[in-house]
This record gives sequence, structure tokens and C-alpha cells, in this order.
Amino acid sequence: MGYRNPTEVLEPGDPRVALTVDTIRRRKYREGVMTYRRGMHIHEYITLNQAHQYLAMGRSKQALLDLYHVLLHNGSTHEGFENLVKPWMNRQPWGCPQPHAWAAAKLSLFLRNAMVREQGGRAGLDENQRDLYLFSLISPDWTKSGNQMSIKNAVTEFGRVSARMVFSPTGATVTVKPSFKNTPRDLVISIPYFVEVDSVKGNGARAGQNEGKLRFSPDTTSISISWHHREDAHAKSFQDLLKTYRSEFPSMMKNGGRRGYEEHPERAGKPFLLDDEKTHPPDAVELRSCAQGIYERVHAQVR
Repeated sequence: MGYRNPTEVLEPGDPRVALTVDTIRRRKYREGVMTYRRGMHIHEYITLNQAHQYLAMGRSKQALLDLYHVLLHNGSTHEGFENLVKPWMNRQPWGCPQPHAWAAAKLSLFLRNAMVREQGGRAGLDENQRDLYLFSLISPDWTKSGNQMSIKNAVTEFGRVSARMVFSPTGATVTVKPSFKNTPRDLVISIPYFVEVDSVKGNGARAGQNEGKLRFSPDTTSISISWHHREDAHAKSFQDLLKTYRSEFPSMMKNGGRRGYEEHPERAGKPFLLDDEKTHPPDAVELRSCAQGIYERVHAQVR
């Protein structure tokens, strides 16, 4: 897991990448964030290492969930911490208080890469295969008609770029104002997980879609995307997140109480839903409110 950008040692589609991140999520997460010392403490900002991998893989729903859980664990002014917080207890990181510089740096970098990042071409060794990604992470709530996302004079490997995405009831329009010194192979926009694209047009030489991405030639400055929201996009989000929380592995002292912790997957909680939880309607707004409501519910039950 790279400290600066999503690592590119392996291709995003390599099965070893998927197996690794899925195992980490199943075994190492508590309260929706990563842990340290075999689950003994939650580690807030290291969660963004995993979220970066989801960005690179195009798994935007998981990346968005990780971002919301990080923000959920921040303080009142969005200050983050490192570790030393016990799962499902309080958020008092004794000896390692907020604000934590690495936590702030990690979050800032993640937001930058979610909006604009360079990827491909064997980490840039093959310069003519390197792409510029724009607006890789989009929340359902951000797509309300009239809302917009913007990038202003961002520094990239290719030069500076500004871009704006404006949402409408049926899709979005994107304008790009580049000042490239080196030309990327393509401009790439990841298709949000909650929509189906009906059509896409650009004013450049090429425009198309494949493998969950919209690709445009680097001369493109104006893009029109038509989409509709998937009816099943939010189905079971509430229930799946609840069961994930309740399936966490416990961590216990090893060697009769001597220093060190170990996981006990055989003692992991069994996923269950209460009657009112089974019939809870899909959260059609976004994952943020879903994550916050469920977290508060489980936290109250545990304590």
C-alpha cells in the first residue's frame, strides 16, 4: 500500500490485488476503519491506504464507504488521529492526540487523487500509456441537479489542469481546461457505481466507454454524459453494513496475558438483523447517512 498514490506494482485487475484488499476488509476492519496491532486498536488514517486501492481498482462504492467512515471518526473540525483507540469504546487516543499530521496529509492526498490523478503505463515508465483520471469518486448525494464538482489549476505529471462537472437530472456535463506539457494517453472518468450510462459525447477525436470507465482523447475539452440511476444501487446497503459490523473478528491477549494480541476468526460475531432492521428501506440518498446511522446504532448496542 503506497504512501503517496495507489501502488502500481500490480495491475488493478490482478486477482492478487482483489484477494488482498478483500481479506484486509474482512479481517482487519473495526467500526468501518482499519486496525493496528491485530485489531487491538483502530487506525484511522491507514484506512485511506486501502481506499486508494479501491480508487485504482474502480471500486468506488467501497472507496466512498472508507472515506465516510474516516470522516465519521474525525473530530468536530475534521481533525484525524492515528491509533490507540479501542474498537467500540470511546475516541480518546491517549498519547497520540488529534490533530495528527499524517492523518491530515493522507486525507488531503486521497481527496486530490479522487478528483485528479495519474495512473497507468507501468507507473509512468511507459509515458504514452499514462492516463489522467478526473472525478473518480462521486457520491449519489453530490449529483443533485445544479450541483457541481470542480478542479482548479491542479498540478499533475502532465502539467496543470482545471475541470468542472455540473450535474443535471439526466446526467452531467464536463468542461476541461488543460495546460499540458506532456500529453496523457486518455482522459478517464470512472462511471459512478449507482448509474447506468445511456450515452456519452465529447468534442475530441475519441470518446467511448469500457470496463466501467469513460475514455476521451486528450484534446477533449467538453463532455456530455447521459445516465439514469440504477434501481438496485442502494438495495441492502443498510443491512449489509450492519452485518459487516457484527461479523468483526475479536482480538485477545495471547500467551496468558503477555504483550501481544492475536485474532480469533472462529469467535467472530455472527451476522444478524433485528426485525425492524430487516425491513429498513434502502437509503436512496447516499452512504454517508447510512453509515452514520448504523454506526450509532451498533455503538449504542455494544456499550
